[in-house]
Amino acid sequence: MKCLDLLPDTKRAILRKLKEGPKDVESLSRELGIRKSAVRGHLEALEGMGLISSQVAKGRVGRPKKLYGLSDEGEELFERRYDLLLERLLRGLLDLYGEEHLDNLMRGVAREVLKPSYHPSLEEALKSLLEWLKEFGFEPELSDDKIISWNCPIYRVARFHPELVCDSFHTYMLRSYLGVEVELSESRAKGGRRCVHSISPKNP
Repeated sequence: MKCLDLLPDTKRAILRKLKEGPKDVESLSRELGIRKSAVRGHLEALEGMGLISSQVAKGRVGRPKKLYGLSDEGEELFERRYDLLLERLLRGLLDLYGEEHLDNLMRGVAREVLKPSYHPSLEEALKSLLEWLKEFGFEPELSDDKIISWNCPIYRVARFHPELVCDSFHTYMLRSYLGVEVELSESRAKGGRRCVHSISPKNP
């Protein structure tokens, strides 16, 4: 679940309230005008989905209260403009340092984001790489000697800076991790339906 709007109204309302800060069942019931039993049911479901977490808070008087708050995954449901911030940042760095310097910087970022590691074979390296790409949001698949990425997690930024994002970052990251030649033959940011990287294993 990545989109807040896909959740039912009551669960969405609870998450919006928890965005204000941790709350207990009684507070949520009072603020939303629904029964405590219903609130508990929704909270259990949201916690099971990994969108909220809970902890017991001891007060000065009375019984300890169970407080609910947004988890990291729950926070990510709310809209963020990382793409806009990153695009403006790259634009400013380009103006300040120039394309060549920023190209080297993006390659350094690629090495830090996905550090090369030893694998006994290219097949093992590709298996590890695809797992990482899935977690990062590229929705990858391996087809013969090609890595196909059906999604770009920073697509809006890539549209404005395809050389920096698609070549200096994405392609160099794959090349550095696998230790073989990797070439970008199709890019979503450059008008393609997907991103396709062709792998050229080293000759024995």
